Amino acid sequence: MNENLRKKVVYGTLVLAIIYGAYNFWPESRADKPTASRPSAQPVATAVATAISTPLIDTAAMESAPWGADPFRVVAPPPSAPKTARSTAPGLRLSGILYNQTYPLAIIDGKSVGVGDQIKGATVISIDRRRVTLDHRGKQYTLTVSKG
Repeated sequence: MNENLRKKVVYGTLVLAIIYGAYNFWPESRADKPTASRPSAQPVATAVATAISTPLIDTAAMESAPWGADPFRVVAPPPSAPKTARSTAPGLRLSGILYNQTYPLAIIDGKSVGVGDQIKGATVISIDRRRVTLDHRGKQYTLTVSKG
């Protein structure tokens, strides 16, 4: 293709593109094209309320699915078994636990005690990492480390 023919093709395509654009994109260029009338102005809240009259998501159906529960809903914890041996022994305060599997120690009222030792009439039954179980007059008590 020589230079003259290439220029004629480019300019011809340009002229056709301008005519096509003027015919199709100019707002009032064609008489047979229907003109849309503008809807009357209404408040935005009314327009939104009428546009969304049904819920977009069926939340009841979603919550029944295992993956569809609301992650922000606070669910009450399931009822636990009645607490046994959770009260504190009279006059005893656990300050700390020095846990070792062979010989755990607990500091109760400032004194170091081990399993089987007695303090103020209470016998130490077991020492765990987080609590100490005592027997005082046939009742079992659980002590936990208090703050402060």
